[in-house]
Amino acid sequence: MMRLFYWIGVFLLGAVVAHLVFVLIMPKYEARALVGRLHQQLGVNAFTPLQGPLLRRLVRHPLPDATYGACVLDISTQQATILRGPALRAPWALTVHSPRGDVIYAITDRHVPAGTIDIRFEHRPPAENGIIALPRMQQRQLVVPLTVPRAVMVLEVFPWHPGQVRLVRDLVSELQCRSVPLASDAGAAGAAANRAGNATTATDAQPRQPMPRARPQRAPAP
Repeated sequence: MMRLFYWIGVFLLGAVVAHLVFVLIMPKYEARALVGRLHQQLGVNAFTPLQGPLLRRLVRHPLPDATYGACVLDISTQQATILRGPALRAPWALTVHSPRGDVIYAITDRHVPAGTIDIRFEHRPPAENGIIALPRMQQRQLVVPLTVPRAVMVLEVFPWHPGQVRLVRDLVSELQCRSVPLASDAGAAGAAANRAGNATTATDAQPRQPMPRARPQRAPAP
């Protein structure tokens, strides 16, 4: 009888370990495999609207009226990637995923100045003391430092009403990702110092950090 209980305990322990491996480890391997497939299908530093099976692999529960797009970021060789395009005229959300599938950066349209899309992704590893560079506004461009050299950016745009779906899709199709040379640290530091000096004298200077922007509220009905 004791031997029976022993083997039942071994079986249950093995089942628990197998479940933990499946839940904790398998998603990371699947995410890495998905990044590899995206690299082959989308290329590097090229924005592509998502639809069909590829969309369902990348977004678990896509909304029927929403428009999605992705860009595989490769900023490992002294290059930055810029996402640029027209104003989307609808709420949007942008997430950046590491090769392991973790979300390492997220932002919405509320956190950047209204107008055209202009976001720059740079590879900035943590400093020796562990400090991580923070996103900043440089003129009207949002500069996003990432601690990983490769990542996947996913954009979601949500039309206000069904009649806006085609317009949003056309606007998203005009977005572009492209590589640009990475500014030197000295040049970036000098530009930051100049911005800091100008901020003390200019009243309309842009904030160094992206700040939430409240949406206009409807006026109450008379």
